Amino acid sequence: MSGRGKSGKSKNAKSKSRSSKAELQFSFGRIHRHLRKDKGPSEMIKN
Repeated sequence: MSGRGKSGKSKNAKSKSRSSKAELQFSFGRIHRHLRKDKGPSEMIKN
C-alpha cells in the first residue's frame, strides 16, 4: 500500500507557545483570557 507514510507531529519537536509564534514579549494566554472576559464596548454598541 503506497502513499501511507508517517504523518503527524514529530515526537522530538518542541511545542511553541502562542507568544513565541506571535513574537510577543508578554504572556499571550493572560491577554487572551482578559479579552474573552471583557468583551468591551463593541458588545454594548450591539444592544
